[in-house]
This record gives sequence, C-alpha cells and structure tokens, in this order.
Amino acid sequence: MFPPLHCPSCRQEIEVATPRCPGCGFSISAVDSQYGADTVVLARVTDAAHCLKVSEKEAITDVLVDFERRFPQLFFAVYLGALPTMNNLELFGFWLLNRATLEAVDFSRPNENGLVLVVDVNAKKAGLAVGYYVENFLEPAELERALKHIGPDLAASQYSRALARLSADLGTVLVKKAREAAKNPAKFQRQRLTAGADFSLKKLQSGEGTPSAPTGPKP
Repeated sequence: MFPPLHCPSCRQEIEVATPRCPGCGFSISAVDSQYGADTVVLARVTDAAHCLKVSEKEAITDVLVDFERRFPQLFFAVYLGALPTMNNLELFGFWLLNRATLEAVDFSRPNENGLVLVVDVNAKKAGLAVGYYVENFLEPAELERALKHIGPDLAASQYSRALARLSADLGTVLVKKAREAAKNPAKFQRQRLTAGADFSLKKLQSGEGTPSAPTGPKP
C-alpha cells in the first residue's frame, strides 16, 4: 500500500489523480489567486520580518545546511514574516514551496523534496509545509508533534533554538523511516502525480535536468 496523499489545506486523504480536493476544493490555483503565480526567489533563511541578528541567521543557516548534509535528497528553508492574519501558515508554506526557487539549492532536488517552515513572528506560530516526496516519510501527526515541541521557543522568540530542536526531531523520524525503507522500499514509494492533478511539485530548484529517484532519505 502506498502512503496516502494529503490535501495541503484540510489534510484530507486524496487520490493521486484528483485535480482538486473533494473535501475543501483546494487547488494550487486557489492560493495563486491570493499570493500570485510568479516564481519567487528565496534564500535558505528569509527574514522578511527583520527580526534576526546576524549571529542568529548564521546559526539557523548552519542547522539547515547540516540537515541537508544528513539527508542529501532534501532541502529545508525557513521564512520568518510579520504576517497578516492568516489561518493556515502551512498553506502559505505550500505556496512558497510550489513557487519558490531557492538560492544555493542544486538542481537535483525538486520542489517536492523540500520542507519550508513559515514563522509568524507576531502570532508566535509556525506552519511546516513539505513536498510530496517528503510526505512519504513524515506523516501529518509527526509534523504536528514536532511543531508543538518548538512552541515554547517560538513564544520566547528563540528562533535558532526552535530550528535546532525541529531539525533534530525531524531527523530522528527520518532516520527511522530510512531504515524501514531500506527493508521495505515499496511501502514508501508513491506513484507520481499525473499531469492532470493540480497538487504537483515538480519544478526543479535551479538548472536543467532530471533528478534521481532514490527510494528513501539517506541518514
């Protein structure tokens, strides 16, 4: 059995070929209408709220680079913003994941291999969006637990500490899933979305070419 695909908006399980979520009607065009359909260029750490000291930004970058070194198929980015009232930070992150080209990320990692943490520095809340390749290995409940774990750090505006904690928690789960995938790869391989589906994350981060298709993240 393939791992389920979840709607980025309501988290309902959906069929691979579904053009939009049957539960809430979500499609990528719905969020494009809110935020735009143009490609945006993001740094690995985007401090749109201008809330980080240089040392804090460097510390967060080091955590993200170390995460990608441990799991070379994946990439991890952070967006910190003083956001307007927004009910679904994860959905905004999903839009970023679809539309962003990240600096310093090589072309072998497509958008579906990414994680984007969105932090609202006003509300002291965060949402974590993951591409569909990553969703093979990180279930919604596991993402929710990891976000809950960093709640006290966010409340104290300790963003670099929150990132270190989040990276460690996700890394522990990914190592476990990688070992399981080595024994039973079919359990973690989902058929790619069809061309007619409007949930796809296929764009490469930069350059041209076709990425490799590994069976699981490498610890």
